[in-house]
Amino acid sequence: MDMKKFCPAHEPLLACVGLFVVALAIRLISLSLEPQIPRDAVLYLGVAEGWFHGGTLDALLEAWTRLAPGTPFYPPPLFFFLIKLGMSCGLTAEGAGKAISVFTGSLVPVMVYLAVCEWTPDRRIRYGAALLALFHPGLVDFSRVPLRGELSVFLVSALVWLFSRMLLGDRKRDWIAAGTVWCAAVLTRYENWEFLLILFGIVFFQLFAVRKMAIGGAFAALARFGASAMLFLLLFGFASGFGPVEFADCGVRYLHKQWFNIQSRWEKG
Repeated sequence: MDMKKFCPAHEPLLACVGLFVVALAIRLISLSLEPQIPRDAVLYLGVAEGWFHGGTLDALLEAWTRLAPGTPFYPPPLFFFLIKLGMSCGLTAEGAGKAISVFTGSLVPVMVYLAVCEWTPDRRIRYGAALLALFHPGLVDFSRVPLRGELSVFLVSALVWLFSRMLLGDRKRDWIAAGTVWCAAVLTRYENWEFLLILFGIVFFQLFAVRKMAIGGAFAALARFGASAMLFLLLFGFASGFGPVEFADCGVRYLHKQWFNIQSRWEKG
């Protein structure tokens, strides 16, 4: 094998592997030097343990009500479900939560590199952005605690990469993958639904600015995105025990809280 030809031809793949390995090593070292369990992590781990030991959705909701009394909406369940899966494999709740954070945090520099690759051929900008994500103190700190923050950052960075591909070209698989990732991001943090605004901006840009998409193609692309998101939601609901009623209740409670926050800001203003 001619390495002089192999390396330039497979540079993106080698860069992604190298970034992941180095990011994983940095985050494992940081975890060993300064292990910590924030207060919110204690809450999340307690809820996940309640779900694991109870085995039903009612056990999850009972644990949340007991550990976070007075909270006006249910928590997004994906992070708890992943911890529950880790515990099913023999890990402790803390170990499963940290494993999720370390693994997804190690993938963030990879997603940043891929997203920047869509925008510029300049290798200095690509690697500069990736190294910033690789050594960023905040991202490293997020990766060593069992919180949903690093999982959300990873999903958002993957969504930015897919949105960049969708903005610069019309590929069916990107719209399908983006729908799945967006739904997973919303199930991690409710606030991630706001990426729909960016999605509609991409559609308008493709329709009226660059004119790379017809109206029929725009509806087809949105249909692929929506169908993919709905399919992921149904599969997750089936696997986790959540149903349409529970998800609808979560959404209503979240919107009610957001409306209450808006009204409070108006009153203070």
